[in-house]
Amino acid sequence: QIDTILGVDASGGPASQGPAASPDASPDAAGKAKPAPPKKTEVRDLELEQALSLQRELVAAYSDELFQRKMQNLGREHQKGSKPWIAERQRLVDGVQQEVLPKHGFEPTQRGVAVMVAAFNKFNGDPQVDALNIQISTL
Repeated sequence: QIDTILGVDASGGPASQGPAASPDASPDAAGKAKPAPPKKTEVRDLELEQALSLQRELVAAYSDELFQRKMQNLGREHQKGSKPWIAERQRLVDGVQQEVLPKHGFEPTQRGVAVMVAAFNKFNGDPQVDALNIQISTL
């Protein structure tokens, strides 16, 4: 699915991290901030051609020689799947998303990613979307 490809969980946060405490979260009995209940993700209507266009642009950006070189360097510097690797990979992916998402009407934020993921849900199982997801996941 697009959420795992983009390296985010369904709430738009990094897939490698648990729920974050919200500024309006109430403290628990020990005085620690509890995570706020998840907010309902806004769903934006997206047509198939718009979704495919966004995916194609992501493919182009992730295929870019400089991005690929950075990913190769990342693999040399950190073990794949380690916390430092995940954090740096997310930073690289965020940079691409900040460029691509606004061109398609989404905020260049984790919230914008969450809205995009929700918009893509209706395309789960579409052969064209699935094929591009596979392509993105290999980059």
